[in-house]
Amino acid sequence: MTHSCPRETETLQAVECRSQRTISDDLRLHIAACPVCSDLATVAAAFDGARNNLIATAALPDAGRVWRQSQLRARQQAIRSAGRPITAAQLVSFGAAMGLLGAYVGATSTGVQAALSWLQRQSPTLDSLAWAAAASAFVADRWLYFAVLAGVVVLVPTAVCWALSRE
Repeated sequence: MTHSCPRETETLQAVECRSQRTISDDLRLHIAACPVCSDLATVAAAFDGARNNLIATAALPDAGRVWRQSQLRARQQAIRSAGRPITAAQLVSFGAAMGLLGAYVGATSTGVQAALSWLQRQSPTLDSLAWAAAASAFVADRWLYFAVLAGVVVLVPTAVCWALSRE
């Protein structure tokens, strides 16, 4: 069974012209005799009919509405494009501010200084179990300080990222 025909492209070109006047008598006889070209002409005519129905029933939107939508879309894209570097700069500056805040708190807080000096005094003399017990006692004595520090370290960056993502 043959699934192609040497005159298939010629048939397709003639059918695409949408005019029976352009199809020669020789090609008409070939289309009537050849099952491949006959199927091609039938399918192309069905597509042409469907295309004509769609064109007849198509409802085009108002030109002013299309223009307004394209202007709005372009403006929104420009705002998003302009906002990307601003958001990146905000994140970098926030990270730097958090780093400076951590350095300031670490350098000026008596609690942090006490923890560092305690750790320096205790580290060479403690074995691992005694060190864990001493560290847990130290944290238990200063639990509020560590809770606030953990809240600042976790919640503030999360809140900033959430607020920046909503823009």
